Amino acid sequence: MFPTSHGESERLPRGPHHLTRDEVQAHQRERMLRSVVHHAGTHGYANTSVADIVRGARASRAAFYEQFASRQECLLAAYHALMRDLLRELVEVGSQPQDYLAGVRAGVRAYLDWLEHWPAGSRVCAVEILTLGAAGLEAREHTVVRARRLFGTIAARARREQPGLPDPPAVVSHAVVLATMELACAHIRAGRLATLREDLEEPVLYLWLLGLAGHEVAGAAAGAAVGEPGAESEP
Repeated sequence: MFPTSHGESERLPRGPHHLTRDEVQAHQRERMLRSVVHHAGTHGYANTSVADIVRGARASRAAFYEQFASRQECLLAAYHALMRDLLRELVEVGSQPQDYLAGVRAGVRAYLDWLEHWPAGSRVCAVEILTLGAAGLEAREHTVVRARRLFGTIAARARREQPGLPDPPAVVSHAVVLATMELACAHIRAGRLATLREDLEEPVLYLWLLGLAGHEVAGAAAGAAVGEPGAESEP
């Protein structure tokens, strides 16, 4: 849904076309979601107006209010769409014909690459969504729940391949997901997005495998060279 970070989106062709009203509105909605991500991620949500969103989407204010009650609702919709797309991509990457260790590494790389290659979307997910207060926290918690389910799916696959592995308790899944998100968010807040994968691939891989299979497996797969990423993430 969001392959680029460009603020300007393609407008529907003028004149007669064969699109239904629903198709036109869906196209307009996607352009507005792209626009709010670009503006909020580049200039901050506080500095993003409805006028900015509709100008970037090449849509009208009336079209905006047909889709959203407010700019907050628009940002929340964009955030949820981003997270759906990201998690879907991680599931696809992790579902390739490979063992669970290779699948986890591929998923970690895909996650960090996604963040690194789209600065505006990353800023929205790490920083701007939390400026919405309770609504932003609720949206973030929704992401945490979905990521925990993904962790559970990976854990089940790991146990099928290695029957002796334990079933991680819910608190472990929750801690792994929260720690992963905070490590990435700390880098983004500190302006270190360009080195996200370089800095965090091994620590995050170690973290996920620690929760899935224990230190011996995690240390071997991650090279046991994870350092102290939390300290490194300070500005």
